[in-house]
Amino acid sequence: MPRFERKALMQKFNEMVKRREPIIGGGAGTGISAKCEEAAGIDLIVIYNSGRYRMAGRASSAGLLAYGNANDIVVEMAGEVLPVCKKTPVIAGVNGTDPFVIMPVFLKKLKELGFSGVQNFPTVGIIDGAFRQSLEETGINYATEIDMIRQAHELDLLTTPYVFSADEAVEMTKAGADFIVPHMGVTTGGTIGATSAKSLDESVRLIDEWAEAARRVRKDVIASRTAARSRRRKTWPTCSSTASTATAFTAPAAWSACRRKLRSSRTSSATRSSRSEAQLPDTRRHAMAKVYVSAVMNASLDEAWGLLRDFGALGNYHPFFESSFIEGGKPADQVGCIRNFRGRDGGGTIREKLLALSDDEHRCRYAIIEVDADWKNYVAEMHLLPVTEGNRCFGEWWAEWDVPADQEAAALERVKDTFRTFFECVDGQFAVQS
Repeated sequence: MPRFERKALMQKFNEMVKRREPIIGGGAGTGISAKCEEAAGIDLIVIYNSGRYRMAGRASSAGLLAYGNANDIVVEMAGEVLPVCKKTPVIAGVNGTDPFVIMPVFLKKLKELGFSGVQNFPTVGIIDGAFRQSLEETGINYATEIDMIRQAHELDLLTTPYVFSADEAVEMTKAGADFIVPHMGVTTGGTIGATSAKSLDESVRLIDEWAEAARRVRKDVIASRTAARSRRRKTWPTCSSTASTATAFTAPAAWSACRRKLRSSRTSSATRSSRSEAQLPDTRRHAMAKVYVSAVMNASLDEAWGLLRDFGALGNYHPFFESSFIEGGKPADQVGCIRNFRGRDGGGTIREKLLALSDDEHRCRYAIIEVDADWKNYVAEMHLLPVTEGNRCFGEWWAEWDVPADQEAAALERVKDTFRTFFECVDGQFAVQS
């Protein structure tokens, strides 16, 4: 039952982010669920009162009501969970608004028990409307949760707070949060989950906005994502077993990494199943296509970025496309804008939405929302880095999406050629000028 030091954990997690390796954190409601998560290689385990209620067959929202003392429940669960976690840090869900807790004393107790960090749950951030206003006015407010995170940081505990707006992301980052976890709503689906949720597109947009706000305060904060099921796609996984719901803390595309893990496990189960292919759900006849292309270009970082950052201009230089424009006359660097273009020689219309654009990191991320192919959940990212020798830069471009298994090879080649040609266009244009 080791307690892991914050410095060592952050060093590990920052290295994982640099490698673009997902950091997976999962909630545990019992000792056996925590034990199974650790056996599966999870990176963080979180215990909070809602986990106990879920194991009792109740909804996560039960953790927000007066069915039990949330902080006492976590301490009780510690005796069940901490002893079975041999190599995984455990985070405690702390009710920071509890007026009957002497917070510095309670946080020290959690640290002495063996917890490696804290998270603000239950949280008033989930509550809105007149009731939320009343809570805020009477001192039962989000500011108290921010102060709890600040005190935990001063005790050198890992801090992974939930945030519900860009402003809250900023304030939690100022308080010393190591991660910010944009909360996209309570767990949905299954037998006890809610039936409504934000769409996947909306969630991605909000996560990017809040993460960018936090990074303007402190660039080392890790922005993470709650892996909640989208109402737009009923089969969207929660990255969970029947015993736990996971959160993906990561660099871009953590949710897709969760999905890969789950799809892999589902595929293994399907292999053992005696059911015929025709009986399998549609998602099992699809593949997750993954493409990665990199190149060194004979252009400076500023030159290459100046060309590629213009989200609406690809029809001006890419030989595969024509007639590109930004819909609605919006600026080409406005997150959420949509570029509309056609393939040359009678190709179909493609529409792509800008999800993130960073001039500091020379990074652009976007999603396809319409294409002349049976593709789903397509997300791609382009990233440029300087080359220290010579007037050159390094570019990398990757994408992940769902495609029918029998079309995967052709889809991979199409996207690889597109990315490769982008780099060749930059190389050719500026190499001639040099």
